[in-house]
Amino acid sequence: MTPTVFEDLAAQGFAPEIIEDSSISIEALNGKYVARIPECSRVTGEKDGKPYDFYSTKFTVTKTVDGIKGENRRLQRTFSLSDSEWSTGAENIKKFCNMLFTILGHDFACTAEGIEEACEEAKGKLCRLSVWPNKRDGVVQTDNQGWPKHNVKVVAEFKKNGKVVPVELTDTEEAVPF
Repeated sequence: MTPTVFEDLAAQGFAPEIIEDSSISIEALNGKYVARIPECSRVTGEKDGKPYDFYSTKFTVTKTVDGIKGENRRLQRTFSLSDSEWSTGAENIKKFCNMLFTILGHDFACTAEGIEEACEEAKGKLCRLSVWPNKRDGVVQTDNQGWPKHNVKVVAEFKKNGKVVPVELTDTEEAVPF
């Protein structure tokens, strides 16, 4: 900036103002996406005296196939190893192994070691996601930072009206037949 810019600001009587939060909400994703997996691992620890143990897979959307634009948005899917009112640890492990099998396209040993190796192999891979908002009583749930929560499902192929829609796993923009 040149000195004249400062002189112009002073002549206009400019004074800095506090920037207020505009309360713009972040739109929940809803659609079909291609995503890359930057992280896939088992997470263990303790919080507030309570142990936790789950598998976590993180996704970064690389392409919107159909639905709300989601490029560069991050999503996560977790599978608890503990029993809850919704499912058992064993049921969750089966779901996680099915997800890894869909991502990798080949079988692996569903043991702690086999799953660890499959998680390592999944890192960096592209996959197809079907995503919709996590709602309770019609309201999109949010995390403690205001980001919407999502239901994330890895799928082998996309379908529309019961028919398979071919979508290649690439990062590039291409015409999608939806």
